[in-house]
Formats: sequence, structure tokens, C-alpha cells
Amino acid sequence: MKKSLFILSVILLGVTFLAKADEPVNYELKSKAWTLLPPLGIHEPSTIDTLLYNYGQRSVPSAQSPAYASVGNLGGSGMNMLYFERRPMSDFFFRDALRAWLPMQGDHRFYNTRVPMTLVSYNTGGGRENKQDRLQATFSGNASSRLQFGANVDYIYSKGSYANQAVKNLIWGLSSSYMGDRYEYQTFFNHYNGLNQDNGGITDDLYITDPAQLQGGQTSIDAKNIPTNLTSARTRMKGQEFYMNHRYKLGFWKITPPNDSIPGDTIEHRTYIPVTSFVWTLDYNDASHTFYNNSP
Repeated sequence: MKKSLFILSVILLGVTFLAKADEPVNYELKSKAWTLLPPLGIHEPSTIDTLLYNYGQRSVPSAQSPAYASVGNLGGSGMNMLYFERRPMSDFFFRDALRAWLPMQGDHRFYNTRVPMTLVSYNTGGGRENKQDRLQATFSGNASSRLQFGANVDYIYSKGSYANQAVKNLIWGLSSSYMGDRYEYQTFFNHYNGLNQDNGGITDDLYITDPAQLQGGQTSIDAKNIPTNLTSARTRMKGQEFYMNHRYKLGFWKITPPNDSIPGDTIEHRTYIPVTSFVWTLDYNDASHTFYNNSP
């Protein structure tokens, strides 16, 4: 019941922000998205994903990479087996096994959409014993053509394919940016709190490779009935990141005279050309990893 109310509230929030504004809007101005390249906060062009192409693969952890080793459920531990595609080890390496699901600095997207935008995604699958759900929502709205505010939420709930493997993870964040001619800033705050059950793997690989040998000739077996090494263990991963990037640009104005080919054009266009910049960046991270085992 609580989950249904949470989903409904997010959808209603998106509908509210999508209400038509009273002020006129210039729809010829293109929307854009970008990510940051640390440590200087350089813009890396990104996309606004509104397509449903291969949408179902978002529920398959192995789709994170052509070769991705995982425990098999959303929000669970995993590693990219392509060595040269791995990210460097972080300063808090417990995050690395869950990196596919956690917000990271280089992955955060900023938007400039001119009109309020809300992207909502709800993905569900599986049966009663192995059900998994993922709700994602992103909002971005502009107070002006230069000032933007955003918010995001990502909720994962997965029971897993094997026993003692459930995952519950909640991520939320806020962001803002200002893109002026001389001054610009980009900032975001992300918080995550995940609870993962740890089963330590199955007790014998023969349950997968040759179940008949362990079951007196019976070949079929329910994955949830396969015994695991741990039965009452869980991990809680909590953390947050606050990032700010400020840039002041020195340069000159380039003036383009009126276009003589357009009758009646008397407007001079001014474009600021930056030559050098002063950059100040703050990146604050806080994380904790706790392992519990009630029956060691």
C-alpha cells in the first residue's frame, strides 16, 4: 500500500509541474543536457532519453555491460568484466560493487529545457517470489533561460532469484545550475540508502550444474530452495555527495552587425567570448558500510 501511494504521489507531482505556464515560451530554443568532467566541471554533452528502445533491458543487470558479473538482481553487487571499461577504484571501495545503481559525480545530468520537464519510469517484473520493481523520476525546470533547478528519485525493490537475496535501495537528489556569460555554477546533492541481503552464494555448485546428483535423480529444482551459505546476513550502504562548481570567465564581447540581407534588420548581436577562467570546486562525500550477521 505504501509503495502504491509513493508511486501515485510521484506521478501527480510530475503532472503538476507539467502544467502550462502563463508566460509565453520560445519553443525554437533547443533543450539540452550535459554531464560534468571533474575536477574543473567541464561540460560533456549528453542526451535527454525519452525513447522506449530496449526499455526492458533496464531490468536485466547483465545489460550494464557486454560482460557483467552480478548476483542476478537489480540493486545487487556486480562487476564489469571488461577491464578497460572499469572505473578506477574509489576512495571508499565498498561503493564499487554497487556502482551501477549509485549516483556518481560523472554520471549526474543537468538539463536546460526552457519549459518544465518530468521523466517518470516504472519497471516491474517477476512473480510473487522473485518480483522486482524500479521507480525512477527526474524533474527539471527553469526559472529563467540561464537558471535551472532539478530533482531526482530512484527506488529499487528486488526479491532476487535465490534465497536471502532481497534488495531495497532509495536514492534522491537535488540540483541546480546557472549559465551566465561571465559566471556559471553547477551544484547537486545526492543521498542513497540501500539494504541488501547477503547469502554468501549457494552451498554447492552441483545444484546448478547437476541437481540430479544431489536430489536422487530429480533434475528440476526451485532456485529459492537452494541452500545458501548465509541465511541472516545483510549489508546497509548509506552515503551522500554534495558538489559545487563555480566558474568566472574573462574575455571580450564579439559584436555582429545587422544582417543586410534581411530587410529592416537593425539588431546588433553580442556574443561573449571567454579567454580564460577562474574555477573553484567543492566535492564532499560521506559514506558508511555496515555488515550484520545474526547467525554467524
